[in-house]
Amino acid sequence: MEFNDDEAPRVFVADDSLLQRKLQKRRLTELTPKEESQLKGRLSKLPKDLINEVGKRLINYVDYVRLRSTCKSLKSMLPNTPNHQLSQVPWLMLPHDNVSKTRFSFLNPLENKMYNFDIPEVKGMLLQGSLYGWILAVDGYPELCLINPFTRAQIQLPPLDTFLDVLRFDPNVPNKEYLISGKRSYLHNQKTHARGVAYFRKVFVRKVVLSTNPTSNEFTALAIYGEFEELAFCTSGDKKWTKLKVPRFGEDVLKENFMF
Repeated sequence: MEFNDDEAPRVFVADDSLLQRKLQKRRLTELTPKEESQLKGRLSKLPKDLINEVGKRLINYVDYVRLRSTCKSLKSMLPNTPNHQLSQVPWLMLPHDNVSKTRFSFLNPLENKMYNFDIPEVKGMLLQGSLYGWILAVDGYPELCLINPFTRAQIQLPPLDTFLDVLRFDPNVPNKEYLISGKRSYLHNQKTHARGVAYFRKVFVRKVVLSTNPTSNEFTALAIYGEFEELAFCTSGDKKWTKLKVPRFGEDVLKENFMF
């Protein structure tokens, strides 16, 4: 963004000389409540376009969260999840302890610092990797979704019982909730068989890859699924998975330049 001298936005800085010295030394934790209130008041008066430009230039998600949490005005100006792709070293997600099922620790390698987050949305779900910072979560009943661990936002993918080979899902049939078609042109034994929730939760979906960040609402998901490691895809907003007819099994799938 470029400005002429007459068009340059005004930057509001506190008049208090002590506050200025503290800001220059980056010792924000030592601000008094009054000084902090002064700073937030001036930040809230900055043009929205300028705030957005500042947000776009942040490459570390922690810095983006800190910017949003500065004051209510900045929080309302910036989206929960940045629209730009942050170029940063991925964080490592770890169990917080052996007791809690919803609290996780995240290691930020850039800072060599651990952050703890409560994510109640994942309770009872199996976490199967991350995609653009979103976690793929499976519960087997038959929900399949993406969860952002920081904003706790969710994006629903088509459920497990919408894969073409799944003939039925009945939660009232213990250990045989799913009925699967075994019909394949290359198999002699084509019997229909039943599988339980545990299988669908842990094994049925082997991998999911996204074409782009799901916050764009214009993404395609490609999945390797089932006993024969077949391929199916969906686009944002789809209610079911569409099977791909390919000559061989899908041992793995990668995305490069918006292509699988």
